[in-house]
Amino acid sequence: MDLQNGKTMASEPTFYLKLARFMRISSQRQRELNSRRMIVRIVVPQTRKGYESLTEYLELATTFMGCTRAELEKGSDEALADGLEIELARMIFGSNFIEGAGADFEETLALSKEVFRGKDIIESLQEAGGDYDRLEVVQHARALKFFLQKFCLDNLDLTEDLILQTHKILCEGRDHDDGTAWEQWAGKYRDCEIAASSIDKDTAKRIKSVFIRASSVPSYTVNLVRAFNSWASEQGHEADPFELASWLCTQFVNIHPFADGNGRMCRILLNGVLFKHAGLIACIGEDGSEGKDQYLEIARMSNKKYHEEDCEIRVENQTSHLALTKVVVKRVSECGERMLERLRIVGRSLVEQPH
Repeated sequence: MDLQNGKTMASEPTFYLKLARFMRISSQRQRELNSRRMIVRIVVPQTRKGYESLTEYLELATTFMGCTRAELEKGSDEALADGLEIELARMIFGSNFIEGAGADFEETLALSKEVFRGKDIIESLQEAGGDYDRLEVVQHARALKFFLQKFCLDNLDLTEDLILQTHKILCEGRDHDDGTAWEQWAGKYRDCEIAASSIDKDTAKRIKSVFIRASSVPSYTVNLVRAFNSWASEQGHEADPFELASWLCTQFVNIHPFADGNGRMCRILLNGVLFKHAGLIACIGEDGSEGKDQYLEIARMSNKKYHEEDCEIRVENQTSHLALTKVVVKRVSECGERMLERLRIVGRSLVEQPH
């Protein structure tokens, strides 16, 4: 198996079915998940504004997780795989949209299906002139597939090497905006200082988000992986998927380990954790500019809080990820609702078929 390019993975034609069966097993493991425990762990005290509806979203998400599990017991793996096919494409489209990358949803869906069904379409894209937008979709799908295979299906721990390999796949074939060939930076920690800027919605002023110094990126990433695995190991199947995933995503994007592709990578990590621990994903950015702007504002605010808490606050007491947690819970509940509706439609059609 080639770990470097992610092209040869077990049972390529049945990857969607493998995910569906994993989702069924994950649902059975999570059967006793206590929603009260999750609300206690995540809900923010009243003194912190803007989180009043978090409990409502948590109840929705856990309700849909429970209902989806009930339908899983009656439905087929094939029906579940069909739903996952659309949701994964939706996740890729939204993640690309946030970065101003990729193609429209219909083309993203078509290309993602090809990748997840094991077809190598890179060569055909190159022969057609290397359509950059389509290549971004294909590489995103390949990176997501690789990470889900390793982290979820093969049940590997999160490692520094897995992150580097996934990033290399994500950025393969795409030279950097400054002209640097992709081979020189994809899957490698950045050696330059970078920052991101955005417009403050209240003051209309441009604000800069500063990330960790390049010289400190390797040690910060190692510590991130160690802290995540410790948290996940201590909690086991009782781990809160929403907070765990949001924390990892927030920490990663504020370290910004790579020269490019950090946003898409952090959302691959986010959804890998959600799928492994909850059997569902969060499609962020797929609802257009409003969702994109909301996400980017949350990222900007988290950057400030991240630096305030860095090396000062214990992991379990950190709060920089809480705003994202609210969005993630909402998006997971929406994914659950869509999956549940598809399963019920399939169930009704089977009942109505003549015997």
